[in-house]
Amino acid sequence: MGRYYFDLQGAQKINDPGGFAFEDDLEAFQAAQRLAAELAATRPNLRGNTCVVLTRKDTEDTYWIGV
Repeated sequence: MGRYYFDLQGAQKINDPGGFAFEDDLEAFQAAQRLAAELAATRPNLRGNTCVVLTRKDTEDTYWIGV
């Protein structure tokens, strides 16, 4: 199990200080996709200019998902 962080970068910048534990990368990536979709639906001003940045505490892997 790893700890994953969900930051926002772009027009809206927010750092996730605590992160969340997930069983694997796929589960965390799917959660990041859901977060991006929810932000796109509820905050239309973020569409096209903000990304959810998913990082794992023990690796330097970074995934960017557009809102």
